[in-house]
Amino acid sequence: MLAIGGLPDRYEFTGYLNDSGLFIAPETGAKAPDVTLNLLDGTRFSLSVTTGKLIVLNFWATWCGPCRAEMADLQAIHTDYEDSIHIIGINAGERRTDVMNWVHDLDLTFDIAIDRDGLVSETYQVRGLPTTVVINPAGQIVTIYYGPISYATLQQHIQSLSSE
Repeated sequence: MLAIGGLPDRYEFTGYLNDSGLFIAPETGAKAPDVTLNLLDGTRFSLSVTTGKLIVLNFWATWCGPCRAEMADLQAIHTDYEDSIHIIGINAGERRTDVMNWVHDLDLTFDIAIDRDGLVSETYQVRGLPTTVVINPAGQIVTIYYGPISYATLQQHIQSLSSE
């Protein structure tokens, strides 16, 4: 682990199992670990399929107050920038009916998945909720936010992507 920590390009090695079988958490600059999610609408989403959009993985739960607080901003950014951003809300394994009621109550229209077995959260080493991972169209992690994310923050990522 120390040897990896000392590599100048260690982000190339994060998000994968190392020789001793330990998982190294994804970090800014690393290739985003591929995950395939079953969405509530019955479709599947895979990070390995390039969309040409900024991808936002937002980990949340219905019992999480800060998660509820950020949902209006996530919905607004989805509505305003649907051509530039793909938001996937990843619920922390709660019952489908509870998630569906919450999504309906908050009038959310971006993609939602339920991480039933916790594998996606484990893959991304989610430490607390909410956590948001921003991934560029090339599949690299741009940044990871712990705590609520705002409209203005996501808008900055979209604008910086447009200027590249």
